[in-house]
Amino acid sequence: GETVSFTTSPTSGFTYQGATVVCEDTNKITIASTSKSFKTTSNCKSPIAWPNWKKDDYTVWQYGSTNNTGGLGNYLYDGSRMNLNWNQKYSNTLVFHVDSGGVAQRRGQTTTNNQYDLTNYKNLTGEIRCLSLVGTEFHFMIGITKSPTSWLHQGIHSPTVVSGSINTRYDAVLDISRYTGNYYISTNLYVNAGIFECHNDWVYLQGMTYGYGNTGL
Repeated sequence: GETVSFTTSPTSGFTYQGATVVCEDTNKITIASTSKSFKTTSNCKSPIAWPNWKKDDYTVWQYGSTNNTGGLGNYLYDGSRMNLNWNQKYSNTLVFHVDSGGVAQRRGQTTTNNQYDLTNYKNLTGEIRCLSLVGTEFHFMIGITKSPTSWLHQGIHSPTVVSGSINTRYDAVLDISRYTGNYYISTNLYVNAGIFECHNDWVYLQGMTYGYGNTGL
């Protein structure tokens, strides 16, 4: 068959992720992200190439990165002896530090100083890992809000909750695909006695992918 090549002109902030070639009889040919060509066949008449465009992921903060954006503030506390420290002892990570003693349950939350446009993003993901002298469970929430001084669990935008054990990394993933416009991003930690430090190492926005079957229109 004949080789057909095409060019792409991505909008700023989007990356080419291959294509789907749709034939007249709806048969399909999948093209990898490393290619911008395909071969015609006798079984594929009047082919149309649909490029896939992925919104680039956006890192809000990440362990070891020097390009963290927005800053954090709007700290909330429920119970004594929990402190939230940015970049404490570790390179660009958010540390929930729980002092020994005090009340058994503690909750802490922080919210970005800046709002983020969630348009064209699929998921909001946060990674958490807790350390302890005693094996005690924790509950970690990540969510979006219009009110940076409100608790996530009291808001209208349901956060994702992950519960886990000690010394294991967990991802909390929130589906934000239906949201557009600007929102603050919050992370929230609830712990029982025994945990002394939790690290929220990474928060990022995962971009949507548009193409055949999901044009975004």
